[in-house]
Amino acid sequence: MERQYSVGRNGQHCGKATVIRQGLYYQIHCTCMLPKEDIFRLQVQCGNKKENLGVLVPTADRFGLDTRIAAKQLGEGELT
Repeated sequence: MERQYSVGRNGQHCGKATVIRQGLYYQIHCTCMLPKEDIFRLQVQCGNKKENLGVLVPTADRFGLDTRIAAKQLGEGELT
């Protein structure tokens, strides 16, 4: 199952994340438009639990992140 999520920074939309459930894992692909002078981390929340997914890496014109996380690490509930 593939889902699209909006990614925000300071209450403003700055990108999107695609999340695909692959067996016991979530595959996450994120792209964002962010200022080049800072370091940004992507977080996901499921219920009351928050997980840091990693640092967004600068590319030619955007920031991006491709990662996998175990579904049991996030728990049950809606991802935000």
